[in-house]
Amino acid sequence: ISNPEYIQIFKGGFDVDSVVLELSILNPNLKFIPNNTLIFFDEVQEYMDATTSLKFFALDKRFDVICSGSVLGVKYNKVKSVAVGFKEDYTMYSLDFEEFLWAIDDTMTADTIKLLMKSKKPAVNALHRNLMRTFRLYMLIGGMPQAIESYLESNNLQVVDEVKREIIDLYEEDFIKI
Repeated sequence: ISNPEYIQIFKGGFDVDSVVLELSILNPNLKFIPNNTLIFFDEVQEYMDATTSLKFFALDKRFDVICSGSVLGVKYNKVKSVAVGFKEDYTMYSLDFEEFLWAIDDTMTADTIKLLMKSKKPAVNALHRNLMRTFRLYMLIGGMPQAIESYLESNNLQVVDEVKREIIDLYEEDFIKI
């Protein structure tokens, strides 16, 4: 998106040598070291044919490749050749409560909850209030990594809310494009 000229890296074909050559022409500073280079194709929903190259990279084995983008599953019908058997798809989700705790560097809450559940004992009032406060914080911030990061940087829920609204706006823009 920010570098539309990179779409031309596939003009010579989808084979590894052609793609690497085109990338090198566009940016001579790039170094492609076999078995030590990761190529990351971001926002591939804007040019789904980039995923066609995955089979060639998988067979070649010199470089690792990651593709990412939103609503990819919806747009797979626009790909010339899907690299069946040569790629793994992962659906990314927002962070759950335990992952949220890891992100905010809370090492005690999850263990405390597990211990209480295992012992089948309720939390005493002060502990219960603290656990609920942490859970409410998760409910307010949510599990989007960017929202959590903005909370950690600003400690301001209004800033977090603005970030979440921006994320929602971006999702709406993506869905409109479908």
